[in-house]
Amino acid sequence: MKDLRRMAFFIPNTFTALNMSCGFLSVLWAVEGKTYLSCMILVLAGILDSVDGRIARLTKTQSAFGEQFDSLSDVISFGMAPAILIFYALPITFSRAKLLFALFYLLCTAMRLARFNANLDKVDSSFFQGIPSPLAAMSIVGPTLFLNEFSQLFSFLPQKVLSIGLLLMVLMISALMISKIPFYSFKNSKFPYLYKKTTFVLMIFIFCSLFLYEQVMILFFSYAYILGNGLYFLITRKNISSYLNLDRE
Repeated sequence: MKDLRRMAFFIPNTFTALNMSCGFLSVLWAVEGKTYLSCMILVLAGILDSVDGRIARLTKTQSAFGEQFDSLSDVISFGMAPAILIFYALPITFSRAKLLFALFYLLCTAMRLARFNANLDKVDSSFFQGIPSPLAAMSIVGPTLFLNEFSQLFSFLPQKVLSIGLLLMVLMISALMISKIPFYSFKNSKFPYLYKKTTFVLMIFIFCSLFLYEQVMILFFSYAYILGNGLYFLITRKNISSYLNLDRE
């Protein structure tokens, strides 16, 4: 039994290692100009990242090592890889600004993950403090895929205007990662248990739409989540500020 218990600890860490591997491949493919593959492997990294923690909780194999390993993996997959996409894949003409904004995104990801680990026992699990790094990565992947597929839709815009818009987008996502704005985590949501059929239909719809129209739907879902949570925060700020110590820090 002890041997089986020890083996169980390797299962979530294996998924974490696969997540890191996806981030590494994404970097390589972005540098080689394989933008679509680079983006889609990050989507797979996001799926793997959502699985490893759940497996650890189900098998009761959570550990301090696993938490740190997961964060280091996330820095590569959701920090470095999207930063490389910003630099190589997004059609931004200002090369120096592009470099600085990509670096800023990476630094914000690292700070976001460090703060998450430091406040793990201080923040209510119903909310994330700032955008979680996988969602931030999808917020870069979505526009990258969309522009890679439908660049002709923006041909009427001067290249400088498009570049400024993309830089502002990167700045916004980076700033939201290190902000104290709460983002609903769905970890304690009762909706899936109360409405099982509705949840099942929604999951099938999301999966099918992502499978059929990934160039559009990744962009849609990621920014719908950001905007929806932004509105929720503005409406209920006084009620949820205590969860994140917003008024005391």
